Amino acid sequence: MTNKKICVFAYNFNHFKTQNGIINMILSGFKPDLVILQDWKKLNIRKSNIRIAPRDLYLIDPRVILDKFNINYIITDHNSQESIQQINKLNCDLGVILGSRILSHEVIQCFNMGILNLHPGILPENRGLDTIQWAVVKNIKQGVTSHIISKEIDKGFLVLSEEIKIYDDDTLVDMHIRILNLEQKMMIESLNLLLHENFKPHIELGSGCYHSTLDSCYEDSFYDIFEQYKKTNSSL
Repeated sequence: MTNKKICVFAYNFNHFKTQNGIINMILSGFKPDLVILQDWKKLNIRKSNIRIAPRDLYLIDPRVILDKFNINYIITDHNSQESIQQINKLNCDLGVILGSRILSHEVIQCFNMGILNLHPGILPENRGLDTIQWAVVKNIKQGVTSHIISKEIDKGFLVLSEEIKIYDDDTLVDMHIRILNLEQKMMIESLNLLLHENFKPHIELGSGCYHSTLDSCYEDSFYDIFEQYKKTNSSL
């Protein structure tokens, strides 16, 4: 156990990273002091037609997990004044993002050690959305970056970075699941560094390239690009 106080930002609906992140934190001795659950919001962002996520996963309502382990939680917008008041009331040391939209500078400043994020791409080269698809199109490595966030999207200070293996027979879903699992592994490694080994991140992430949703102009030829990408980057 750690004597540092941890606040988790998560979603108030069935969500892989929220569910598994909370469970793995508890099992690894990092039981959160507060979880802020935010309801689903419809975003005005075009969705790519290139599917990477598996369908019909069995997921548990996060409130069931939190009640089971007697973890304090509130349901509110992550950037609300209620969130800020609760974080300050507990004097939280570290935040952990397991599902969130962009956090405000006011929220970020509440934490003594900052807020840890697990980004599904190698930073700073692959910032933003649709990171798996953009890595394919731009022929860059797939992986995960853990970092202490700043007010600028997918920037801040590096904690850890690790690439995934790529195989000739991979599907996009295979790669996505591998990245989801790596996020969980790196979350625990990062928490151990920050809370048990007193590691202070000092390498600032550069600007890199910020991407929005994958451009529709790539969609017709995407799977041909993907086959060539696997040949170029195969771990076999």
